[in-house]
Amino acid sequence: MTIQLPSDLSCLEIDPEEQGARYWYERYCEQRSETERLKQRVKELKEQFEILNEKLRKLTQRSSETSSQPPSSDGPKKANRDKGKPPRKRGPKYGHHGTTRNGFGWVNRSAVLSVPQCPNCGGAVER
Repeated sequence: MTIQLPSDLSCLEIDPEEQGARYWYERYCEQRSETERLKQRVKELKEQFEILNEKLRKLTQRSSETSSQPPSSDGPKKANRDKGKPPRKRGPKYGHHGTTRNGFGWVNRSAVLSVPQCPNCGGAVER
């Protein structure tokens, strides 16, 4: 009975029957210890991931209220608007008696004024 090995392993020229049970048991033990080592490494990395994830969560939720940071580091704040309520209408209430300015009225007379010399420097004013 001959076991067919994949083409990439056939270059090793390993005959399983020739190697014996001891060889395959050693390979099994090596693989098992490697698997245990990798499981332990995965466990360590998961723990490290959880720690880093918690630190990231704390850093992203930090503001000037929860730390010693200045308020300018908080960034822009969103307005607290209640989306359920419609905005109030602008202008006076209905029935409000408003007041208006009447302006200056009509011009009765006009006068042309002239300045013979400049009040600041004393020089003549050109027309």
